[in-house]
Amino acid sequence: MTKELKKILIVDDEETLTWSMAKSLSRDRDKYGVEIANNGREALDVLSKMPIDLVISDIRMPDINGLDLLVRVKRDFPKTKVIIMTAYGSSDVQKEASKRGSLHYIEKPFEINEIRKLILDLIKEKRGFEGKLFDLQLTDIVQMNCLGRVTTSLVITKDTHRGVIYFNDGEVVHAECDDIVGEKAFYTILGWQEGKFVSNIGVVPPRETISSAWEHLLVEGMKRKDEGGAASSEIEKAEKPGRKETPASQVDRAFDHLEGGGEKEKREKADLFHRICKLIMKIPECEGIIVASKTGKVEAFESMAEIEEEGVLAAFLGLFGDRVGNLFRMGKLNRILYGDVPQGKMIFKHGSNYYGVALKKEAQFNRFLDSLKKTLDSIAQGKG
Repeated sequence: MTKELKKILIVDDEETLTWSMAKSLSRDRDKYGVEIANNGREALDVLSKMPIDLVISDIRMPDINGLDLLVRVKRDFPKTKVIIMTAYGSSDVQKEASKRGSLHYIEKPFEINEIRKLILDLIKEKRGFEGKLFDLQLTDIVQMNCLGRVTTSLVITKDTHRGVIYFNDGEVVHAECDDIVGEKAFYTILGWQEGKFVSNIGVVPPRETISSAWEHLLVEGMKRKDEGGAASSEIEKAEKPGRKETPASQVDRAFDHLEGGGEKEKREKADLFHRICKLIMKIPECEGIIVASKTGKVEAFESMAEIEEEGVLAAFLGLFGDRVGNLFRMGKLNRILYGDVPQGKMIFKHGSNYYGVALKKEAQFNRFLDSLKKTLDSIAQGKG
C-alpha cells in the first residue's frame, strides 16, 4: 500500500511568491504535496476540505492576517503545524507569533533551501508522547529526557499559559514561557502543579539561552518549588486561624524546627553527620563519603573531591530514585550504584538525607553492605 504524502499549504497574497515557492518546492514532490492560497479565507477553505500537515503563512494579508489565521488553525486544526513568514520582522511580532502557537518565524527574503530543510524536519514522523501532569511530576519527565540524552521539545500547557523546554542531547538548552525565556522560564514552568504536555522527539532547539547543567537546574527548580509551596501553606494557615492543628501537622512543625532550628540544633545535627561520616570511613572498602540534603546542600564529607558537584548529584539521583519508586509502587529507595564496578559509587538514603559513598578499587561490595548495615544499626542504637 502506498504511503499517503504529507501536504503543506502556502498562504500569501503575492501570487508570484506562492507560485515560485510551489515550483521550487516541487523537487520534493516524493515527500509532500503543495497547495497554495492567496488569502486567509482561501486557506481556511483548503483546510476544511483536506488534511494539511503544515501551513506556511505570510503575516500581512488583506482579509485575515497571518496571526489571526494562526489562531484559527490552532483552534480548528490543532494537529496542523504553522510557520509564519514576513518582510516586516520585529521582536514583538516574533513573540506574538510564538505566543499564538507558531513553530517557526522566518523573515523575507529567505533561501529556498533553508525553508526546504525546515519543512522536511517538521513533517517527518517523530516519536514522542503526550499526557497530563498529575501523578507524574514534570521533574520526572525532564529527568527522563536528560538521562535518555534525547533531543526534543517538551510543550507544557496550563490553563491559558504555554511553556516549552528544549533539550539537545540530554541537556536543557532553552525554555520559553509566555514572554519569558531562559532559566527564568524554566523555573516558572517547573513550578506548575498540573497541566498537559506533549514531547516532540527530534525537534532541534531554535536557540540556546541556558548553559547551566541540568542536574543543577532540577535541584534549584525543586528548591524554589518547595519554598513556594511552604510560603503558600503559611498564607493559607494565616487565612484560616480557627483551623485545628492535626497531629500530622504537629509532627511536620517539629521536624521543621529540627531542620532549621536554633544554633544548638544545627550544631548537634552537624556533629551527628560528621560522626556518621567518620564511622563509615572506618569500613575498609570506603574511600570517601558525602552527606547531602534533598536540596543538594552538603552537610558533611570525608575524603571527597568536587564537593558541591557530588552533593548535587547525590541529592538529584536520590530524589529521582525516590520518585521512580513512588511512581511504580516499588517501595522506598534502597541504593543506587553508578560508575565503574567494583570501583564505583553508591547513593543511599538515611533519615531525610542522601549519602554518596566512593568505593575503593576491587572493593568487596557485599562485605561493604554488611559493614554499612552494622554501622548504621549501631548509630541508631546510640552505640556509634
